Amino acid sequence: MSRTVTYFAILDPEKSPGVANKIDQTLHGLELLEYKTSKAFTPFATRGRHFAFALSVLVSRSDLLVIRNTVFTMFLLFPVIILKRLTGARVVVDLPIPNRSVPREIWMSGLSLPGKLLRIAVIYLNFPWSLWSANRILQYSEESPWFSLGNRSRTKLVTNGISVDLIPLRKEVPSWPSDTLVLVGVAALAPWHGFDRVIRAIALHQKKERAARGVQVKFMVVGQGRSRDELDRLARELEVEDLVDFRGVLRGSDLDPVFDEAHLAVSSLGLFRNDFVTASVLKAREYTARGIPFVHASRDPDFEPLPPFVYEVGNEEAPLDIEDLIEWYTEFRKTGFRTQDIREYASERLDYLEKVRDYFE
Repeated sequence: MSRTVTYFAILDPEKSPGVANKIDQTLHGLELLEYKTSKAFTPFATRGRHFAFALSVLVSRSDLLVIRNTVFTMFLLFPVIILKRLTGARVVVDLPIPNRSVPREIWMSGLSLPGKLLRIAVIYLNFPWSLWSANRILQYSEESPWFSLGNRSRTKLVTNGISVDLIPLRKEVPSWPSDTLVLVGVAALAPWHGFDRVIRAIALHQKKERAARGVQVKFMVVGQGRSRDELDRLARELEVEDLVDFRGVLRGSDLDPVFDEAHLAVSSLGLFRNDFVTASVLKAREYTARGIPFVHASRDPDFEPLPPFVYEVGNEEAPLDIEDLIEWYTEFRKTGFRTQDIREYASERLDYLEKVRDYFE
């Protein structure tokens, strides 16, 4: 008799395709371990969504329950998880970002001061005790001593994975040398993605390029999010709006021509804004599976030592050095490194098949 697993999340897949894609790939990896998989998403618009979310976990009959951490619901799940464990279920809490970074994110938001203080207080009251009932906590970056209290033995510091066979290899590589270097960044646009660093770098480079008649740089931004309007405004203020192309949300095969057009992809470049030194950026893994080199900031154990298809920049506010990036890319193309070579790295180091057994069992 096959084992069963359900992944629970408060999520609107249409608004957060990256998260939904990660969940699908996690379940695909578990299917390869002969689990019968399902997912239970509670939309944000659901009335009483926190109670509805807790109820969906309570009524589940799966052997393995994977719960995506939600900072305002876990206290309701504490007794639910105890009940599920008493029935023999195994419960894993998937904690995509450390709780220590959430108060900082709230403080940087546009909420009123009372709203910020209330939410931050709730987080400190909810954690760490609300996670004490879980069998395991999957953590992707370091947690603070307070939020780790009582949870160190059940916490496993892990890295994100992907199901490589679900991600298509890009079919074309744009020619180089060229008069235009094309970059692409895919994200649910937020400050920690750091795409503003690319836009500011393009503006600085454009001033030099006009005088030197050198290589022009274009940036395709795929996705929506709270930083979309801010990035658009920045591009206009710096007079590079013609070089920053906002493509909106693209999924599935609609993404393929975008990656075929780009020379390089852009990973998350603003993780310092959440006080991250180490991170496991999902988009970096997806870029690798597609076979496209990319720009990267912050430490990531899965990319150590740094592979030749990754251009590393500082995890800081400074704009990218476009001239150095162009020089690096020129040398990279001379190596003859193929898209298939990059994808093979993903198959060997990043595939969920190599990770899920250790993470969930």
